[in-house]
Amino acid sequence: MARALLLALGLGLLSGALGADDPAPAVIFDAGTGAGGKLEGQGVKVVTADSEGRPAALLAIDGGTAWARIFVRRLTLDVQPFQHLDLDLRLVAGEGQELKAQLLDADDREATLRLEAPKESWETRRLDLGDFQLDPGFDPARVTTFLLVWMKPSTQTLAVGKAVLVAGPAGWRHPPAELAKRVFGPQRAREVKNESTTHFDLWSDDAKAMKSVGASLEQDTEACALVLAAPKDGLTGFRIPVYVFKQASDYQEYCARVLGWSKEQARRTPAAGSDRGLVFYVKGVADAQLRHRLAKAVFAQLYGDGGGAWLQDGAGEHCVRRLMDRPTAKEFAPRVKTGEHWSMDALLQASSLHGGERTDASFDYRPIYLHAASVVEFLLREAPPAAAGSATTPSERISARFKALGAIRSAGKDRLSDLAVALGLPLADFEAAFKAWAPKAK
Repeated sequence: MARALLLALGLGLLSGALGADDPAPAVIFDAGTGAGGKLEGQGVKVVTADSEGRPAALLAIDGGTAWARIFVRRLTLDVQPFQHLDLDLRLVAGEGQELKAQLLDADDREATLRLEAPKESWETRRLDLGDFQLDPGFDPARVTTFLLVWMKPSTQTLAVGKAVLVAGPAGWRHPPAELAKRVFGPQRAREVKNESTTHFDLWSDDAKAMKSVGASLEQDTEACALVLAAPKDGLTGFRIPVYVFKQASDYQEYCARVLGWSKEQARRTPAAGSDRGLVFYVKGVADAQLRHRLAKAVFAQLYGDGGGAWLQDGAGEHCVRRLMDRPTAKEFAPRVKTGEHWSMDALLQASSLHGGERTDASFDYRPIYLHAASVVEFLLREAPPAAAGSATTPSERISARFKALGAIRSAGKDRLSDLAVALGLPLADFEAAFKAWAPKAK
């Protein structure tokens, strides 16, 4: 099997075997010794007390809110040498419920794993870092925050004893043989075959379909690179592992078993993964969601994975529309005239385009994706003027600007000032130029 980039959601870079020089456990929080960082809460009251004879942080959670969380901030962790996160938990009172464990990097990108409800007796949950779902571009070498998050929490009290990172033979990602078992299941993994194309390493339980799937992915990759004005040799070194199920039902079972998705979510989301790898089923190879994830991976390869959700998801949405021969800015233009859209500041600052922590099913994220895609199209079609004395071509100037945007790692209002520098003009002027252009886009 290829030792390439492996998948987020349980897939990633292969670490060498650890031996005598294994790092000591890294304490994130320990109520007993006081080691690690301070445990803080939002929507949670945190007090220190004994729980069944053990020192603990007692978390009193009020029900009825959209979410609640506790966190340890200001960490400086490189989690790559570690394989497990050991978490001591106990339900003290109330009705326990599912929660999420998260790690945030310095750019607030997430690694997330769903946990079953805590039990009434103390237990150590051993979380495998290879099972965490990763945001594209998550940097394991710069972890700054640990969180536990409850969505729509019930009234309850939990005890947390400690959270500790522990080394293991695989490091923070799983080796290929283990990955195949996790993705396809131990029984089906015996039937999985491997084949490689120019940009993909494919594993599938449908050997006959691999050639056509690989060809389709290669075609879409080249098409996305063309849409995104890829510089010459821009895809050099671009390789993604791909895990392809023969049956949709088996893919959906994987989503529930490994990713913790509901059956409905698995049915509605025919592809999982990111720039680190893709999982889908054979007939989903031309699905818009898969193409969106692939396009984002291509953009990250060409120009970087920074700049914000508007840039990464906007590039993905624009590529999908071009592949389906659907207009982007032309379809968004009526919203410019009516004002039915986010402000440019709100769009460029957003950490997510799909509602973030909003939980109401009525939230419609599609116009926001279309807005972001239209801004990306504007940047592609309107090359910035050349600097004085420069002889660069429009395509070279577009490439340079996207690389400057893709290198931005800041968030919130800091991102706005950095984007203005990369764009070369104040954001108010950029927004005015975009709004003047969009109604005329063809």
